[in-house]
Amino acid sequence: MKNSLKWSFIGSLASKFIGVVAFVLIARILPPSDFGVVAILSIIFGFTRIIVESGFKEALIFYKIPDNGLSAIFLFLLAISLLVVLMAVVFREDISLYFNLRDGGYLLYVIPLLVLSPFRVISIAQLESNSQFKSLAIFELIATISSSIVGVYMAYDGLGILSLIMLLLINEFVRIILYYYFSSWSLSCSFSLSYLKKVFRYSYHLLFFNLVNFSTENIDKIIINKSLGIADTGLYSRAQQISSLMPTFVSQSAGRVIFPVIASIKDKKTEVFKLHLNSLSYIILLGFPFVGLFAIYSQEFVALLIGDQWLGMVPILKILLAMSMFQALGAISVNVYTGLGKTQMQYRVNLLLKFILLFAIILGSSYGLVALVYGLLFARMVNFFITQYFVCMLMRVRLHTLLLEILPVVLFILIFSFTIVQLKDWTNVDNITTLVAHSLLFVILYFSLVFFLFKRKFLSVAESFIKQ
Repeated sequence: MKNSLKWSFIGSLASKFIGVVAFVLIARILPPSDFGVVAILSIIFGFTRIIVESGFKEALIFYKIPDNGLSAIFLFLLAISLLVVLMAVVFREDISLYFNLRDGGYLLYVIPLLVLSPFRVISIAQLESNSQFKSLAIFELIATISSSIVGVYMAYDGLGILSLIMLLLINEFVRIILYYYFSSWSLSCSFSLSYLKKVFRYSYHLLFFNLVNFSTENIDKIIINKSLGIADTGLYSRAQQISSLMPTFVSQSAGRVIFPVIASIKDKKTEVFKLHLNSLSYIILLGFPFVGLFAIYSQEFVALLIGDQWLGMVPILKILLAMSMFQALGAISVNVYTGLGKTQMQYRVNLLLKFILLFAIILGSSYGLVALVYGLLFARMVNFFITQYFVCMLMRVRLHTLLLEILPVVLFILIFSFTIVQLKDWTNVDNITTLVAHSLLFVILYFSLVFFLFKRKFLSVAESFIKQ
């Protein structure tokens, strides 16, 4: 697991860094409204892709399916993708009008890419089940670099919103091509529907889970788009993208490694609990400095790196960054459900969590954008405790056992954050050099204290991961 985790982290970290650099460069040229349009396009594409992929990737990792079974699954997913593309093209004007898109033709750039989703599902499942995380990291990096170069070049060449659309498309297209080319799967002439039925029994709960999850995760942007307009959607979506870097990084790097490990030790509940506890500890210890740094110096980061036209995102960015820690912890906890094969329970718990999230969004939106974001933060905190309760129940431990293990780390982070905020008031950060100096000092001080205060715990967590 050590090597897999290392490459998964490297790939995700490098890709996220390059993505942030591309956003900073393009945001200096394009207005927030263009980013708002692309945010809505991403929602439409993401929702339709969930329908096409039907939760089959996790099912294929959980079971060992031969080529004739994979071929039947591929044809099934291909038929779904063609149907979804056809419907989206026919109703593109209605969809564009509902979501306040300026041009119905934007969907014609994005939706046809769904036809490649069946290749993506089977290929990435093969690569992850074979622990080829080094290859996945390289593919992700190649896709991010190539799409970022094209997007930045097109933006500086005056092509406007098309540069953002092409960045999205090239990133997705390059990944799928590389996944398929380097996977061990190939289409077979023989088909077995029995494997399709077996996989579908596992995946249909995940399909509904992913649909509900994706809908509630993005309904805030839809509400903002409908009530406040596409420009505010752009500001909010960019703030959300920055704040979600850490939870996305966790789910894409650590999550893809931890899920197969839990699946392989699913009958040893004590080891599953230890792995889950170590995962939470790593996320809190290693994730906070990036979240805390952005939150404390958000005004300076936005003004100096992106520009004054984006200062409207600062108040909501601070709240969303605090919320992202709970998102990251929730993202890693999902692997316990899927790894133990409890997708039905995952779906039912998720309905409860999303109801709480939806209630907070609807209630908060009545009082403005800042109130909506505070509602999201409160809902994420409540959802964290509910999720950990059910996860602990699956692992046959009590919730307070888990909470007591992570309490010292949480208290340290709260005290450290309060101290840094007080010290920040004595200094003036008005240029990039000073901002970089403060950031380096922040990170050095934090990890020095972590190593001093939690050396034994930190090393034991690392040793646990190395042994997996």
